[in-house]
Amino acid sequence: MNKSKVLQIGPHSYVGGVSIHIKRLTSILNQDFEFEYIDESPSGLTPADQLNIRRLKDQRSILKALKKHDLIHIHSGNWLLRLYFIIFSALFRKPFIVTLHSYRIKGFKASLTERLLSKTKLIIVVSKEIKGKLPQSLKVKAEIKEAFIPPIIENEDILPLSILKLIQDIKLENKILVSANAFRLTNFNDSELYGLDQCIGVAQLAKKNQLNIHIIFIIGTLRDEDKEYYFSFKDLIKENNLENFISIVPEKVSFVKLIEESDLVLRPTLSDGDALTIREALFLNKNVLASDVVQRPQGTYLYKTGDIEDLYLKIEEVTSKEASKNPVLKTLSDYKQEYTKIYNQCNN
Repeated sequence: MNKSKVLQIGPHSYVGGVSIHIKRLTSILNQDFEFEYIDESPSGLTPADQLNIRRLKDQRSILKALKKHDLIHIHSGNWLLRLYFIIFSALFRKPFIVTLHSYRIKGFKASLTERLLSKTKLIIVVSKEIKGKLPQSLKVKAEIKEAFIPPIIENEDILPLSILKLIQDIKLENKILVSANAFRLTNFNDSELYGLDQCIGVAQLAKKNQLNIHIIFIIGTLRDEDKEYYFSFKDLIKENNLENFISIVPEKVSFVKLIEESDLVLRPTLSDGDALTIREALFLNKNVLASDVVQRPQGTYLYKTGDIEDLYLKIEEVTSKEASKNPVLKTLSDYKQEYTKIYNQCNN
């Protein structure tokens, strides 16, 4: 029997939760479905043999890809690109699914998006908060499914030697290793969206109060336009002599592997969806502390969003506790069965 052809659209080459979700999803389903990809990452990150919506020379091939596939699955975070793919999927009369990994648009953008979302077979939302933002007419089409799919640990890349050496040094000093990450640095209402400025604030308090911690903050992608912002944080660390309390690593790494080495995982975001980082930490039975900006999974410790003092106090509190064992509620087989059912139903 021929496999159904499914076109996955999203930031496939970016380092972040959505790209990890797409890769794990297709990995567990590739025995039953045939996958191709349209990338919406910056074109320089995309391999030459993969389509990218931002490359002019790929436009004709993208339209051909939309025409030839049996099912389209749109993960686009950019509202304009999402609309582009919805419009052409509808014009070509192709069944399509839209996964909303976040939903921060309002006004005209939201109104237009919601009108076109009515054409989809299914809307997958990764949290109750996102579903709550949709109009009633779309809620009936929306299904809540967390973005998390368990990692296959042996398939994860080993950490670079520089990070392994940093971890070794931290542990030799008997410091508590705290990890956090961002797929890229983002200014959000004059603060850093993923909480890097908060982590530096915590490092200052840790130095002042002699709290024996070291934060490793991973930045998955450092683009040219982000470098000035990045160096402003590097300078702040240097000016305050915080190098023994926080390290910023602008490198694409397996955050799962870093979580394995960590004593505490942070998710100090100012806005969020269903954070993959949190579910991975819980899956690996690590203590995880996150902002209360959205509802978090059971087992997550919370602090008041954006409050550096509260974050510091909660780090003190949580690092004094043993990590609890978190029950594995679903296996890879369960996720495979769920998505196979979704794809088959939407393709009929």
